[in-house]
Amino acid sequence: MLNVVTLVGRLTADPVAKTVGNEGVGMATFTLAVDNRTSDKSASFINCLAFRQTADIINRFTKKGSLIGIVGYLQQRRWEKDGQPRTTLEVVVDRVTLLGSKDKSETQEVKGNEDSSVNTIENLDDDSDLPF
Repeated sequence: MLNVVTLVGRLTADPVAKTVGNEGVGMATFTLAVDNRTSDKSASFINCLAFRQTADIINRFTKKGSLIGIVGYLQQRRWEKDGQPRTTLEVVVDRVTLLGSKDKSETQEVKGNEDSSVNTIENLDDDSDLPF
């Protein structure tokens, strides 16, 4: 089975930095607004989380309105609250590409690989050659 998600969108708020587990693993949680493919200007709001170096990149270099691309996988979590079963579907981010901010003052690309380490950082002059 294949479970791969690729999205491009804007952060709806600043990412929330956390540490989890006994080892204090860094984590970032955020919501990504992704335009729907329809012409009615609607968006889907996708909950995302990232760990380790990918989380550090997101926490350090993004804020509300930042345009990013992510690659990851879907994860479903289940729990109970007040005796009621709850569930959520979220994207666990393996790689992030920083595409720009709303004010376009700074645009960089940062890529991590599957083990969430940083490969390259390079300045982008113009995003007109992007395929989307």
